[in-house]
Amino acid sequence: MKRFTIVFLLVIFSNTHFFSQAIHNYSDIFFLDDHNGWILSTNGYLWKTTNAGTDWIRIYDSRIDTSGNITFVDEQNGWLILSNTLLRSSNGGLDWVQEYEFPPVFGGYDIEFANDSIGFAFTYNKLYKSVDCGETWGLVTDTLQHIYDVSFYKDSIGYLCFTGPNPNGFPTRTRYIYKTTDQGETWNRSYFEGGGLDITLYYDKINCISKDECIIGAFDESIFGGSFSLTKTTDAGTTWETISCWEGGALDLKFISPQIGWSIDWLGIMKTTNGGISWDTLQTFATWDDRNTNFEFFNSKTSYLINLNHIYSTDDSWVTYSIVDSIVTEINEQQFTVTEFILEQNYPNPFNPSTKISWQSPISSWQSIKMYDAIGREIETIVDGFYEAGIHTKSYIANATLPSGIYFYQLKVGNFVQTKKMMLIK
Repeated sequence: MKRFTIVFLLVIFSNTHFFSQAIHNYSDIFFLDDHNGWILSTNGYLWKTTNAGTDWIRIYDSRIDTSGNITFVDEQNGWLILSNTLLRSSNGGLDWVQEYEFPPVFGGYDIEFANDSIGFAFTYNKLYKSVDCGETWGLVTDTLQHIYDVSFYKDSIGYLCFTGPNPNGFPTRTRYIYKTTDQGETWNRSYFEGGGLDITLYYDKINCISKDECIIGAFDESIFGGSFSLTKTTDAGTTWETISCWEGGALDLKFISPQIGWSIDWLGIMKTTNGGISWDTLQTFATWDDRNTNFEFFNSKTSYLINLNHIYSTDDSWVTYSIVDSIVTEINEQQFTVTEFILEQNYPNPFNPSTKISWQSPISSWQSIKMYDAIGREIETIVDGFYEAGIHTKSYIANATLPSGIYFYQLKVGNFVQTKKMMLIK
């Protein structure tokens, strides 16, 4: 299994302080419970809070494209899906190991884990399952028409939503809800509903509230427009009720009880206190760039929302809100100064075939890292270029012709030279 670990710099700061403005694009937000949460940007940054947003910690700085989705099943075990690449953390997001490469597909993959071992990955018509923390995956099915969401409640109970052909042979698309009570070992049809000949049907997002209660957003689209509705059960999927809500769709949907929920559409935020029968508009955001918009709740009052360019928060259920980009500004926010040269040990070590090499320099200059064999012969150049003062990380993939053995890598910056040993095992 090919693995690499991403090394990061830890910076702690409070969201009550305002620092110099930095530019980030945000790709995902995930809250595990009433105090643990993560925010992911597209340019390689990950922030974490353990006290419901009072303080945020930057725990991950890879400076790579991280336009993906993040999920955790507890305070330690989480996964990050970047298009078709799956990474895993077993220490709360501090380190990330590449676990798996799915077959490349347009639009990438989504993931859902029932616990720290069993997970599902899905894209369009393919559903995969892992029983070993994401290290290996087996194809469950590739015959579904379009998979929209998979969600679990407390380990074993899960729902799967997709569209497919009408079970009675009619030429219409049909929405299906399947349920599992054994961690996805078996799935049984719980509900289906079809549309007209000119109507495109799909489910949006699953909200598992309890073992008996589940609410799923649904959307109907035709040449005349679209409408949003809720499909809900209060008896563990034995029966389902559909409630029509409004014209248009929803970007995100969150229910904290069968009665109380919030939704984001292209214009703003709405709230229901009667299970979706009626909705009140709390905020209208006509000027927001709402691409990639979603939100999470620590409790019924405290919530965070991201779109492409900003982070928003509320402490009164979105009656009012603040833009809080300052909680995740760049490292200049609370200045960290590199004062010495350091060449870090590569990780993983031993490795095959990839590893990460990190170093820090207090000066901006031409810097090089070269690799040598056990008798001192130069094998190849890993780094050779001008680097700003600071901390840097370089991925290294061993040449396929290199034999297993001991090698050395050497950092040179001006008169500074430092060498470390690494081991390639094939």
